[in-house]
Amino acid sequence: MKKIVHIIFLFLIFSAELKSQVYQDAGGNKYILIDKDFIRGDIAVTQMTLKFNGIPMRVGNGVHTKLAGGIISSFVKKEHAIAFYDEFYCNVSIGKLASAPLYYFASPEFKLTTSFMFGYEILMGYNTPKFAVLGGVRFQWANAFIGSSELTGDKLLCGTHPFMLRTEYKINGSPYRKFVLMAWSNFNSLKNNSGFNLDIPVSKKKRLWITFQYEYLTYPSSSPANYGNNQYTAGVFNQFFAGIKVGSLH
Repeated sequence: MKKIVHIIFLFLIFSAELKSQVYQDAGGNKYILIDKDFIRGDIAVTQMTLKFNGIPMRVGNGVHTKLAGGIISSFVKKEHAIAFYDEFYCNVSIGKLASAPLYYFASPEFKLTTSFMFGYEILMGYNTPKFAVLGGVRFQWANAFIGSSELTGDKLLCGTHPFMLRTEYKINGSPYRKFVLMAWSNFNSLKNNSGFNLDIPVSKKKRLWITFQYEYLTYPSSSPANYGNNQYTAGVFNQFFAGIKVGSLH
């Protein structure tokens, strides 16, 4: 596990240091390296839980990582009164079961804990030299296992599209060095996707942040480890992580 954490951390640092450069070969063909503003990522410690009625809470602890990048917003200037933000992202968490294992007959559940989320979010709003407020929507697909208990027991992934609100407070008018708070919810009691993310700058450079995130997902056909195959009940998934973010927030 420690080796995985070190590899992820080094990859994020390397991604943040990439520069935008144009090269031209002898034939006149031009090549552009990816700029650091295109790529950002997190590495964090995380705790995940799955709740079922009448069953002890499933708890897992582990390491979280995220790789993300703006698509259209990477090319849009940050000084316009109309602000635009978009991001494609992939979240992966892996760890160990921390709660006592459940049993299906004499077989204990697995000790591995994972969650996987990917999606695309797009927002637009009002921008000033001091602050910005944007609203939009996120399209996300997710699943999570805590031991042998699964959030989406009857499907591979759960798809949701929550509404999002993003607020920014810019330090000394910087379009990059800023506090960013994002919150989202799809207001659906059966397949709920709600949460928030807070990014706090810790350096005058725009490459290092402290990040916190809370994710809340519900699914009507989840699968506890001691239910056996093809038996489902409503499940509630919670995930919290705290760590560092490397790269531009746009």
